Amino acid sequence: MKKSLLFVAAILLSIAVNAQTIVIDGDKADWANVPMLNDPGASPVFKMVVPQDGLTLPEDAAICVMVERTEAQKETYPGAPVVYVDADKDAATTAAADAWYCPSFGPDYEMGAWDGNAGAASEDGTIDEVLIVKSKFDGIPFAGDCNAWLLFNWNKLLPNSPLENEWKWSENDYHPIHVKPFAFADLDGTLQAADVYSSHEALTPGEFLDMGNATSAADVALWASWAVELKKPAKYIIKANISSTNVASVDLKLVNTATNEVVAEFASEDLAEGEEVEVGEWDLSAVPAGKYMLRFSNHVEWSAMKLNSLTLAKAALSDIQTVNTANKAVKVVRDGQVLFIRDGKTFNALGAEVK
Repeated sequence: MKKSLLFVAAILLSIAVNAQTIVIDGDKADWANVPMLNDPGASPVFKMVVPQDGLTLPEDAAICVMVERTEAQKETYPGAPVVYVDADKDAATTAAADAWYCPSFGPDYEMGAWDGNAGAASEDGTIDEVLIVKSKFDGIPFAGDCNAWLLFNWNKLLPNSPLENEWKWSENDYHPIHVKPFAFADLDGTLQAADVYSSHEALTPGEFLDMGNATSAADVALWASWAVELKKPAKYIIKANISSTNVASVDLKLVNTATNEVVAEFASEDLAEGEEVEVGEWDLSAVPAGKYMLRFSNHVEWSAMKLNSLTLAKAALSDIQTVNTANKAVKVVRDGQVLFIRDGKTFNALGAEVK
């Protein structure tokens, strides 16, 4: 009986440790393990969540928003954003606002930190949070995911789109943010194009990522990112499934979801197309285990590159570094762990035998 109670307690503790709680209080700490929807490593940072398993939101919450900008960006992106929501993800329906300024992307609701919703900001004004409650969806219902846009000061929009006419938005081309439940994939595995969490507004994730012809600054700037978990710091072999009319490249950045810091970068040599193209080896042995965004881009012009999938696998071979002739021990590094082999037995750095 005692063992059963201890087992149940261990399960409950595991659930409590792994659960996340979002509080609208102007503090970004509780957003640390939430993937960002902006270009990873760039600013402003914006994150949005909807109810899902393992995530505790305030009561009646439909959408929670967190925006972090630098001191220099506070004038460009001032205060809490207005949240435009396309609840049915249908650009043909719109009922959010008067037609004279309503964008053509099909918003069903115009909401903000007022009239029953909630908001909070940090003391220095760099962070704003907004809570949109389910009860505000009094027309088209909230179905668990949606498209959304964030508007600041009535003329600055996230994701960034060209505002050719700031006061007649229907003439501009807008691309939405798809707000949906998230999951962190194991970095040690295959990432499909369809599983991209966030991407440049001109990309539509699907069977493949169409990176364009890369003939202009706009094409070269295309990016897509996956929410990943690095469980084992190590060296990784990278392979890609790509098609291209010319050579292409696989450029990667690993970005910390808590700090938006780029912790590792990789740029391949020119690659030919193929189902399992050998891209190269990426040394992540010094990167702490944790939650990251894996950002992908291609810098080669005229490549017409399409990416179907990206595979990262831990390098299988151990790196034999030194042989200690005094005690006949061989020092090796396996999956980032230092080991010693002597007399047919393996020991860790503390001298304990590893079975």
